[in-house]
Amino acid sequence: MVFSDLYEISSYAAGMQFFRFPFAELGDLLDPRWRGAPESGVGSFSIRSTEDVENGSIPVLDMLKLDETGEQICLLSGERSCDVLLSRVAYAEYSGSFYLTDPLWYCARMESSAVQIQAEIPDGFPNLALSYRGENGEVHRCLISQSGEDGRLLLMEEGVSFLD
Repeated sequence: MVFSDLYEISSYAAGMQFFRFPFAELGDLLDPRWRGAPESGVGSFSIRSTEDVENGSIPVLDMLKLDETGEQICLLSGERSCDVLLSRVAYAEYSGSFYLTDPLWYCARMESSAVQIQAEIPDGFPNLALSYRGENGEVHRCLISQSGEDGRLLLMEEGVSFLD
């Protein structure tokens, strides 16, 4: 699936545009990292400030600039994680759950690598989420936030509810 930002190829009223292409039709045009993911991975992620990641110590797959003045962070994959998706999220008060609003970045497979992000990371009320498939195909969904106590970066999975 390929998607575009609002206004990139259509009007705001048309919404986000999505295009599906079967992998078989793409042949060798696509980098193997972006091909369909294997059935499962081992799956683990951590989050750190870019300053805390030694330069060149881990391959950086991509750099996303989501907000001009935002904090620079790295999402680091441990062993193999599949169907990695970074999205914006919003909170639905009526259900007490978060829901994905805008897909921002996708990778079929990450293994001992990172994606660097410049984004506003609010404390207490997350606006970004990371989802991925790990061991036995289990889907993990984490909110990206900061601790209100000490400002440390958090990937919150426990006790977080998402609308499907």
